Amino acid sequence: MTIGRVGVGFRLAGIVSCVLLLPAARADASAVVSVSINGVSGGETDAALATATALGPGTSATGVAAAAADVTRGRLRADTEGVSAGGPGGFLDADASAQIEEVVFLVPQAGAPSTPVPFSVLLDLAGALDVGGLGIPASGNLQLVSARVSASLALSGFAVTGVGPASFAASRVAQVAAGAVQADDTTVQLQQNTAGTVADGLFDVRLTASATVTPNSAFTIRAVVGAESAADAGFDSATRPAGGARLGVVVPEGYALVSSSGLFLTAPEPEAATAGALAALGALGARRSRRATAQARAVSSSPSGGGPRR
Repeated sequence: MTIGRVGVGFRLAGIVSCVLLLPAARADASAVVSVSINGVSGGETDAALATATALGPGTSATGVAAAAADVTRGRLRADTEGVSAGGPGGFLDADASAQIEEVVFLVPQAGAPSTPVPFSVLLDLAGALDVGGLGIPASGNLQLVSARVSASLALSGFAVTGVGPASFAASRVAQVAAGAVQADDTTVQLQQNTAGTVADGLFDVRLTASATVTPNSAFTIRAVVGAESAADAGFDSATRPAGGARLGVVVPEGYALVSSSGLFLTAPEPEAATAGALAALGALGARRSRRATAQARAVSSSPSGGGPRR
């Protein structure tokens, strides 16, 4: 398989810029995000919604790292994308993470018992890991480009027993020497209580964390999603989620879920949310087809020849 040079399409100024979109943190915070690209970093914390973006800092790379967490909708998003400069000294190192942490209670309704009951929280995550470029074709040294996605989901607290956390990580790594691809592999590095598929740089998975909890006692839900892009000179890399990760809970019949902030999963999703997510996944396949065509043209012109509630 040959990787062609594909531009990410960012036209950014060469000066360092970092945009943070929310005011200072509040004491009841449960949404946390952080971003970094080639040493330029930022972060934000808030009770309901946190977003942050860092832009490519100049000649070594152009691109963006962005993250968002929305407690009211149970949405998390982490994106990294960039192009490293094509000469010596060029490199890309971009990271983004989003976290939702909320203290919740199960409240018995209509005479339901206060004995421990099963509870589960879900996290759906889909998207693409893209790598491209030819590196420096004149160099015989091994050059690398990679994209990585990770996610974790957990329940904790004194009222929690039989905890089954969920975690997931997948990476796509390409190795190139003298303009020729030595390897281009997508691997699942860690998979616990996770179902779905990871193949050809595409991922579509569901994480399920479960436990037995005691009603009327506080316990904590914590979800984290991360993205990383790294590239030696002459490569581009991107980790792109399709609509972001979505949290959902499975509440036992006869009980109500109440959050300490009063914000968790209070905003209903639009009716078209599911259809929109499916459309986004379809667009990933179409984009990969267009990308393959562009890569082939680049290589040919190269001198080297080469049921939950949400």
